[in-house]
Amino acid sequence: EGGRLAAGALYDKFPSIKKTVTGLPTKITGAGKMAIDFAQSRGILTPDQLDALMAVATGESGFKPRSESSYSNTSNKRLRNLPGFGSRLQDLSDDQLTELKKNDEAFFNKVYGGRLGNEANEGYKYRGRGIVQLTGKDNYTKFGKSLGKTADEAAAYCETLDGALESACWFWSTNGLNALADNQDNVGLTKRINGGTIGLDDRTNRFNNNLIALSQ
Repeated sequence: EGGRLAAGALYDKFPSIKKTVTGLPTKITGAGKMAIDFAQSRGILTPDQLDALMAVATGESGFKPRSESSYSNTSNKRLRNLPGFGSRLQDLSDDQLTELKKNDEAFFNKVYGGRLGNEANEGYKYRGRGIVQLTGKDNYTKFGKSLGKTADEAAAYCETLDGALESACWFWSTNGLNALADNQDNVGLTKRINGGTIGLDDRTNRFNNNLIALSQ
C-alpha cells in the first residue's frame, strides 16, 4: 500500500524508538510499535514519513508526552538564538535574562505571550506539549476543535500518551509534512516545525540512522 511497511517490522528497525521507549509513562508493551500503528492509521504511511516523524519526536521530547520544560539551565547565548522565541529576549540584559529564566511562568509568558493566539499572560499555559511540543493557544484551539475539545482540554490531553500521539499526527498532517519527509527535506521540516534550523544536525542524524536500519 503505497510503500507501507508492517508496523512490527518498522518497530524492530527503529533504534531511536527502541532506545527511548522504555522511558514512556505507559504500561503498554511496545509503545514504539503502538506509535507507528497510530501514525499509519492517521495517514503517515511510508518509511520516510514514519522515519521523519520519529526523528522529530525523539529529538523534541525524548518520545515522552510532556510539557515544555524549564530553560533555567540553558545558556543565555543559546536562548537568544533559539528560533521561535529568541528574538523576544533581545531587549533583556544578561542579568535580566538570568533572573527571568529562574521563573518558568514568567519566562514562558515573555516568549509566548501576546502571540500564537495567546494573551500576554497565557504563554506558560499554552507552552509546548506532547511528543512534538504543540505550542500556542491557536494550535490548541484548532487541535481541540478537531476532537470536540476546548483549547484547555486539548492542552491537557497532549500530556497523555494518546493525546501526544494524536496531536503529533494532527500537526504533521495540518502542516503538510509528509511531502517534505518523502523528499527527505530535513531543512524544510525543521524550519516548518521550529521556525529555524537549530537542531537540524541532530534531526538529520536521527533520520539517517533510521534509514540505515531500514535498508538492512
